[in-house]
Amino acid sequence: MRSKVSKQSGFTLVEIAIVLVIIGLLLGGVLKGQEMITSAKVKNLAGDQDGVIAAFNSYQDRFKTLPGDDANVFALGRFGVADCGGVACAAALPLATLGNGLINGAFNSVVDTDESRVLWQQLRAASFLKKEGASMFVPPLNAMGTATGVDGAGRHNWVGGTLTHNMVNIPSKEAQALDIMVDDGFQNLGSIRTVGTAGAGVPYVAGTGTLYQVARKM
Repeated sequence: MRSKVSKQSGFTLVEIAIVLVIIGLLLGGVLKGQEMITSAKVKNLAGDQDGVIAAFNSYQDRFKTLPGDDANVFALGRFGVADCGGVACAAALPLATLGNGLINGAFNSVVDTDESRVLWQQLRAASFLKKEGASMFVPPLNAMGTATGVDGAGRHNWVGGTLTHNMVNIPSKEAQALDIMVDDGFQNLGSIRTVGTAGAGVPYVAGTGTLYQVARKM
């Protein structure tokens, strides 16, 4: 009797090469897609900062005073109840600090009488920023969905009184890309800086999962 020899089929080198090429294209597409997503987030973060800075400067240009530090809100009847979200517009406390050219209160304050909170109400009352949520005092979230704020505390190696726009919990990749896009790419130099850095030309730590508190000089 003749023995039957079973034939085993397999991939040829050409077929394997084609599969490898397809896998390479898919991986390249995924990486490119991630790069595009990161780039879009960074552009949106920069846009968030640009929008707040533009609104802040527009208020100052129109009313000749800083939002939040406006001592003439009541005296000049600048805004009505409807402008301020259905409640009387608040004056920042303490009254002695109004009109001194500084934004008092922490950027992440939750006290609605701090200038760092009142400035958001006044920017919205003047229609320079849109209202978000139920409160006129709450700072807007940034493109990463994390908190923002403005103050003059002089953190990030700046002197006290320096106005900065702050964003918290920004991943290292996005923080570095934002700094490179807008400034010089170093944590502690230029117009964008982060908390807790010292020395000359400190680079960002990439790929560590580090979250930065980023401040941009206004």
